[in-house]
Amino acid sequence: MKTPLASLRVHLALLQRDTSQLPTNVETIAEIEKSTKHLDRLVAQLIVMARVEQAAVAAPTEDMPSTDLVASTGEAIATMAPFAAAKNVELAFDCEIDNAPLYADPAALHDILTNLIDNAIRYNREGGSVVVSVVASLGRYAVKIADNGPGIAREYRERVFDRFYRIPAATRPPGSGLGLSIVRALVGQSAGTITLTEGIGGRGLTVTLNFPANTMDD
Repeated sequence: MKTPLASLRVHLALLQRDTSQLPTNVETIAEIEKSTKHLDRLVAQLIVMARVEQAAVAAPTEDMPSTDLVASTGEAIATMAPFAAAKNVELAFDCEIDNAPLYADPAALHDILTNLIDNAIRYNREGGSVVVSVVASLGRYAVKIADNGPGIAREYRERVFDRFYRIPAATRPPGSGLGLSIVRALVGQSAGTITLTEGIGGRGLTVTLNFPANTMDD
């Protein structure tokens, strides 16, 4: 699935180099590039979903490696920082604990966190804010991604976890409707939960991931 997309991107890049054609075709080329990026993202998400379904019968949580939620969150924020800067969205990390060991696949946890931070930035307004925090409570660790964007109305907060579901809104950026479905499946593999509530100052959205702590590493 990714091979023909890679070929399409190469040929698109070659077409953009042909400056003699750009004055009349620049808008068309821009639309092709936009659609190609959207399709590339969709294919990537479908691949992740396939891996999630394949891992559904994998070993129990205790057989997973121990991963530090604080370190993983910091890495995800570093990955998404350039995107936040490009969108003029302030991205902050608020953490009062040094480490948070839990049972989770490191690559899957990275996918979860980058996907959620990406959503918080992508659907935010220009000049908006995203605050990511890690907290500990009663043998569990939680990471919260809060923003002050448009948020998600209460009646849609459970529906958005359905595959391919898109909130009816003309102003929302294009998407596949797979992101949160993938996140919930990945979180479930680590015996975690995901909830959606109001965001910063009662505006926007807060996504909270809650995981059981790996007390063996305490």
